[in-house]
Amino acid sequence: MTSDTGDTLQVRPSAAGLGCHVMAAKADLLGGHHATQIRRLLVAHGVLCFPAVALDDDEQLIFARTLGEVASDWDVSSDRTVNRNERLAEYQKSSVNWHFDGFGVDVPEFATIMSPRILANGSAGATEFANCYAAYQALCAADKEAFDSLRIRHSFETTMRLVKPQPSEAELEEWRKGGPPHTQPLVWHHDSGQNSLLLGASAFRVEGMDLEEGRALIARLNAWITQPRFVYRYEWEIGDLVIWDNTGVLHRAVPYAPDSKRLMHRTTILGHEAPG
Repeated sequence: MTSDTGDTLQVRPSAAGLGCHVMAAKADLLGGHHATQIRRLLVAHGVLCFPAVALDDDEQLIFARTLGEVASDWDVSSDRTVNRNERLAEYQKSSVNWHFDGFGVDVPEFATIMSPRILANGSAGATEFANCYAAYQALCAADKEAFDSLRIRHSFETTMRLVKPQPSEAELEEWRKGGPPHTQPLVWHHDSGQNSLLLGASAFRVEGMDLEEGRALIARLNAWITQPRFVYRYEWEIGDLVIWDNTGVLHRAVPYAPDSKRLMHRTTILGHEAPG
């Protein structure tokens, strides 16, 4: 990871309390001159939007490495004429549901970086972000106490059933093999001292609770987290780049036509903290 030179960025926070626009020169980003400040801003604002910075795939990877160790780097699209990997194209259909990256591992990715290569038609394909820190803070004291020790089961099958409710046996086997159920705490007590709710479309069971009662709680809290007051929406333009805090922000793509050719480039930064 590269350190700051001490120069400051031009930052314009959104009125929603989540997200901010950041103006920076491409050369400074690639040189890691603002790396420490960017990580600090990410914790403070959740989502950082760099308009018209125009990084290509290789440059996005270089920039990502100034912020931390890279976990993954690939193109994402649900359009099979654009994404030649049919399995990944099928998986991307679930991206229209609220989720965080890395629900199936002990240490989820710290941050996700994304930029568009081909836009969907009209306003479809925008990305929305939900502030899980603010959602936790807005809970009443009784709920905070009740939720503090709860643990949630997550699975890849749960996310895929939302887009394909009647899968074949082969698809079910593949989903279960690729993403077996994994348990995460409902409340993430971050090393920073902040707390956030950890849910999304992958959540399907509350451990130690009746199945239907648990499902009702999950539905209630997912609706709570994603109410408009906690949500920030970003409308993409070619050349933009967005980074978000994957440990405290849910995200989703606004639904778009599967044949729209929407193509994004996505890079993730390894996490350093297990939820707890």
